[in-house]
Amino acid sequence: MNNSTLAAKYERLYSAAGRMMWLQRGDSWRKEGKWPDHRRRAWLDLESVLADDPTYPPQAGGLSDPARHVISRRHPTEDRPLTFSEAAADWEARFKADPGTEFIDVDGFSRLAPFASVILPGSLYKDMGWIQYELDARVAPGRPACVIGDDAADLSLVLHEVADALRSPETGGEPTPHPGTAPWIARESVKVSDRPDLAEHYEHLRRAARRAAELIPSHAELRAARDFSVSRDILPTAATLVRLADDDNREVAWEKAPGADPGRHLVWGDSPELTELKDEAATWREHLRSDGLPRTPVAPEPQPQWDGANPLLVMSKTRSLLYAEVLDELAARLYPGRSSGMIHYDGYWLTRALQSGVGYELRGLYWF
Repeated sequence: MNNSTLAAKYERLYSAAGRMMWLQRGDSWRKEGKWPDHRRRAWLDLESVLADDPTYPPQAGGLSDPARHVISRRHPTEDRPLTFSEAAADWEARFKADPGTEFIDVDGFSRLAPFASVILPGSLYKDMGWIQYELDARVAPGRPACVIGDDAADLSLVLHEVADALRSPETGGEPTPHPGTAPWIARESVKVSDRPDLAEHYEHLRRAARRAAELIPSHAELRAARDFSVSRDILPTAATLVRLADDDNREVAWEKAPGADPGRHLVWGDSPELTELKDEAATWREHLRSDGLPRTPVAPEPQPQWDGANPLLVMSKTRSLLYAEVLDELAARLYPGRSSGMIHYDGYWLTRALQSGVGYELRGLYWF
């Protein structure tokens, strides 16, 4: 088997295995007693093989690889890329330290403190909540390489505009450079198959993937046992993974909508309908025209009264800054011409934070 054929086999297997792990959602399977121990150990073994990366740790002064690192910012204390798992841990730590919305007393009345929170319209908050799922899907482990097209330009721009508004407690609303233009972003990713021990590692991955996938019960078995610990979403990918481990060369299906192009369309969700990135941008623009950008109180003011028709929500400074980073990361990834290789398994930890960690909490103010 020549190197290019082996690399293609490895990448198909890696993609399917990463997708299966991602689709399981949550970490309950890691806990003893949730799954049979042999299945839990098989999944942990597969995770260990997927996580192995000859490019780790990131080098000082090195470029940020969209397949392995967040690209909208660097490590907070060192001149090096920030890995997905490091970014997730940073978000979680900052969220846990959030003191909440700050109020002050003014003549016996409680008022929002100046430059300590953000007030935003409910329509925009809903858009922000849904768009987190898009970032989740785009940094999912095993997601294939793609290049972003020109149709993403306005969505990338509007996401950054909202991010700048969310940063207003710190910046006063002054615009910042678009994260997609950052000089530290690599033009090309290091392929997951670009490793000196490819042949040996392929065999490790093939064995671990087959074992982990074949231990997943069928839909009928799960239903008969009333077992809800296994996500039904993983069943087709697990079946594909077994066939790939047995040397099948079929491609791994990632997009639900026929004809979906990650360079032009949204990739999250179960709908068979295609949503173009430019159409999503138009929705955001419409809401901004009707309801406005987030703003920070510059003087003490009352908390907005609830209006079910046109709700205004208050977000703490910490939450608003975290949300700005989420939006800027997606803005950088949707910058026209952005090229990303297949997402490394480390992306799993960022998706975990977006699904059930800080992302869940950020969506928790209203209707999510």
